[in-house]
Amino acid sequence: MSSLTQGQNERLQYLLYRINQNQATATEQREYLDLLYTGGYVSESDYRANLAQLPQVGPSFGEALVGIGVAVLLGMAISELIKGRKQ
Repeated sequence: MSSLTQGQNERLQYLLYRINQNQATATEQREYLDLLYTGGYVSESDYRANLAQLPQVGPSFGEALVGIGVAVLLGMAISELIKGRKQ
């Protein structure tokens, strides 16, 4: 018998739908696995084995681009300050 609340069971069903449609993010896949383990649907050994197979959650491509953009802008601002002091 599941030890999940109705809300958690609904979330589990939603995440399963996203996974089946190949739309789930790595975070959603991990949440799905966590809910399965919490609800008693999988053993600890199965949980750990499946957890190891999930893609690692890291910064997205968009976040990386923003970080690079900020670094470029800071570099340009610093170079302009240095130019201004030399004149």
